[in-house]
Order: sequence, then C-alpha cells, then structure tokens
Amino acid sequence: NLLDLSVIKKTTWEKAVLKPAISGGSYRTTLFDRENWPQIEADYLEFAQENDLLLQCFLPEILSAGEISLIYFNRKFSHAVVKTPKEGDFRIQSQFGGHYAIYNPDAELLQTAGKIIACFEGELLYARIDGVLHDNQFLLMEVEQIEPDLYFYLHESAKNTFVEAILELL
Repeated sequence: NLLDLSVIKKTTWEKAVLKPAISGGSYRTTLFDRENWPQIEADYLEFAQENDLLLQCFLPEILSAGEISLIYFNRKFSHAVVKTPKEGDFRIQSQFGGHYAIYNPDAELLQTAGKIIACFEGELLYARIDGVLHDNQFLLMEVEQIEPDLYFYLHESAKNTFVEAILELL
C-alpha cells in the first residue's frame, strides 16, 4: 500500500489537504477533516499507484488572508501577489472564483523568501515562492520553477523585468 493517511492521527491537524505532487489548478486537490482520512485514502488509492501525493496541514489563514506568491527573476525580487479564495471555497485559483491582487511584502518577508531562493544552485531565470503567513511567520507551501502564471497582468513592469532577466542570463 503506497498510501497511508493514518499518519494524520499522529498530528494535531484538524483539517488536511491532499494533492498530487505535480499538478496545476488544484487538480485532484482535496480538503478533508482529520477523521475522514479512511474515505480519502480509499478515494486516492488507485491514483496513488502512479502518482506522488503531498499531504499538508490546512492553514485557515488561506481563507482570510490568502496565499502569497513572491516572484523572482534571475534571483531578484520582482513583484508579489496575494490570492484569496471565494467565500465557501479553499482553492485560490481564478477558475474556482479566487481573487488575485498586488501584494506589498515587508522587508522581513523578502528576507525569508531570499533565503529560500539562495537554496537553489546555478542559474535561476524565475521562481515563484508560495506561502502563507501564520502567526506572523511565512510558511513555505511550494516553490514553482516551471510556472506558467507569473501574474504579469497585475504588474505591468514585470514583463520588462522578466525580459531583462533573460538578457542577463544570455
């Protein structure tokens, strides 16, 4: 059995999120209460035979404050976006009614994201650092390095910054 969600019993999590390790747009992403793990495990058992999954604690701050995306071009901060779900949903993607807005990170958040960027070796044309603020601490959810959405439509000058980053690496 490649999938064993009983590990959730050893946590203090009230809710959890199960999702494919490689996916987009909340494909096969499920939010569930901790006592419902047997049903979720049964639902995902066949899928787990051929796909890696991530199990994450659900952070309710996503519902109120949203998920923050910090976008870097050639290891330099470009812009940030906050993504919030529509009422009654947990998914922040626009196809599910999520709302995106420009976000102005403070110096501490930029320092934290900069440390994450520094973990990667070699050239790094772009990266998107996604996370949530929990008890005034940034918790990393994922690092996107093959992301198709860098929110250029929200930050017009980012297009030029991206082109400059490409030219720097050429």
